[in-house]
Amino acid sequence: MAIWYLTVKKDTWIWAIDFSTTVKDKFQLNSVTVHFDVAPITSENLIIKLKGADWVVYDTVLYCVDPSISSAIDIVFMPDRDLFFEKWDIINATYTNTDWRTYWMRIVTQGL
Repeated sequence: MAIWYLTVKKDTWIWAIDFSTTVKDKFQLNSVTVHFDVAPITSENLIIKLKGADWVVYDTVLYCVDPSISSAIDIVFMPDRDLFFEKWDIINATYTNTDWRTYWMRIVTQGL
């Protein structure tokens, strides 16, 4: 019988995003949410990436969006299919944040 649990990692910053999960067991990615206090105006990509525990060549971009294009204040990435990951795989989000916006980010995973 599988044990199910949710892990949530969240924080607030004003500098560049370089935010990662720390999950010791196999897991599923449920969502990544970002809220900016004011829509960014500089063209920069928010990149959500898998950083494989096995080898750097397995690092894969899962989602990429430029919030300045649509003046987005809220960004929600929910995979359109189940994404399963191995022990110690890392979900990493990066964003340059040249505009120095205050933002809040949360990555939600579900243990398997």
